[in-house]
Amino acid sequence: ALNVGGGLAIDYEGTRVISNSSKNYSLRQYCETVVEVIREYLDVNDIPHPVIITESGRAIASHYSTLVFNILDEMAVPPIDEAYPPDPRALKEVHRLFEILETVDLENIREAVSEADALIHSCRLAFAAGDSNLRDLAAVEKYREWLTAKVGSKLASQEAPPTELGEELKKYYHANFSVFQSLPDAWAIGQLFPVMPIHRLNEMPTREGIVTDVTCDCDGKLQRYVGPTDERMTLPLHEVIPGEPYYLAAFLVGAYQETLGDIHNLFGQPTVVSVRAHDGTFHFDGIDESESVAEVLAQVDFNETELFDGVSDLADEAHSVGRISGADRNAMLQLFGEILKSSTYLSVELPDRKSEKNAELESEAYAALNLEK
Repeated sequence: ALNVGGGLAIDYEGTRVISNSSKNYSLRQYCETVVEVIREYLDVNDIPHPVIITESGRAIASHYSTLVFNILDEMAVPPIDEAYPPDPRALKEVHRLFEILETVDLENIREAVSEADALIHSCRLAFAAGDSNLRDLAAVEKYREWLTAKVGSKLASQEAPPTELGEELKKYYHANFSVFQSLPDAWAIGQLFPVMPIHRLNEMPTREGIVTDVTCDCDGKLQRYVGPTDERMTLPLHEVIPGEPYYLAAFLVGAYQETLGDIHNLFGQPTVVSVRAHDGTFHFDGIDESESVAEVLAQVDFNETELFDGVSDLADEAHSVGRISGADRNAMLQLFGEILKSSTYLSVELPDRKSEKNAELESEAYAALNLEK
């Protein structure tokens, strides 16, 4: 037997070209090439033909699963009222970027953005070499963010803004998942997963977005997307309508991502739905509910009973000295118990679907805690 290992590519882009995320050959061509090379060398040396084994894991498992997640809200780069001038002692690159910010208009947008990116790259190199300080680096990053906001506001009035300036029109879409938990290869090795909306497909997208997760990591976002012919830095998306769901999906996720992710940021396994296609119809073979807060905390040695008893003791003490009423105590403990049993991901329940009992319970608990909802 001869094991040739892996190496069979998956066309994550769908472009059928030579790139890190695509492939320009078929499964048949791959097999024929492997067999031909082996046969040629073995025949020359009069060696019997072996059984050929492959272990192309991604090719086998990539289509195995799809990650579906909802968008919680969208946020544009905040506009600025007036940019403050740089420190007189700052690098010349900082002063030049401030000049660009002050003078950019519709006629010179392309040149301004290109020069700004070159200046930032130069400042980062200077900082890495020890030739500039953190204050200079922070200044150019802030000026670049403000330039994005200013350029974006100018381009928003254009019917067909230049596609290469989509980055300047970007909005951040906060998604109810963790990149590190469910798509760790996107961060660790720059894997490009196809991502697209699975809602409102009869509407043209009107936004250029960057998908960010709900973790505390600044790297918790998808920074590369599939484009028509090449990679994109932003993803065409729709405007989020308050109170209405908006779902996206990452495809060709395979069988490895959840295992690699473990419980990063204490996000557990999301709900898993097993779907089987048969005779042109889909069948649901079962649903494995997402891990609860208590289950994930138990994996890092926090006991559910001990946690609840601790909060109960605090509530009893507050009640005994008259700081909260008996109703407040009960509402707080009931809410805490429900939180422990809930998913580690944010609830996707829409306001009009929430029961009056739960709404009243939450209101009482928030009032008892003297917090604004």
